[in-house]
Amino acid sequence: MKRFTMQGDSLGQQVYGGSAVDVPVAILPSEAGGLLLLGSTLSNNGDVRGNHGSRDVWLVRLKAPPDTTPENPVTDTSIYLYPNPVSTEWLYVVGLPEDSSADNNKIRTSTRVYDLMGRSVNAAAQAWGSQRRLNMASLPKGIYIVQIETSRGMIRKKVLVSK
Repeated sequence: MKRFTMQGDSLGQQVYGGSAVDVPVAILPSEAGGLLLLGSTLSNNGDVRGNHGSRDVWLVRLKAPPDTTPENPVTDTSIYLYPNPVSTEWLYVVGLPEDSSADNNKIRTSTRVYDLMGRSVNAAAQAWGSQRRLNMASLPKGIYIVQIETSRGMIRKKVLVSK
């Protein structure tokens, strides 16, 4: 795992596993804030203890580093998804931070939708002001994670698609 700043500068890295074949399968958002790293291993050393023969499954819970909270962070309570559950074509994301900097630099906002396996799904976004409109028409019924990332931080919210 390698950490980066919002500008793309490296903040360091951490290696997990042992000396045999260790394969990461998925990186998922954790409800506690951080990440879950799911993988398989043939190792019986390093971070891996007690291999039970052949390939074992492992799960690592990664906490969000304390030094990543920006000034004026985006909070979970400042952003809303409407309607939720969504049974129509459009999901609205409202309450995003607007340009408030003194030097007129725009606050970049990225909105992505993931399924519960951590795969990015195609939900086209249209932006205006402090809102986004996500086209959910092509998504099958289920629970999805909407990830909103700005220069002020990142939050994730669940949305239910019920057509």
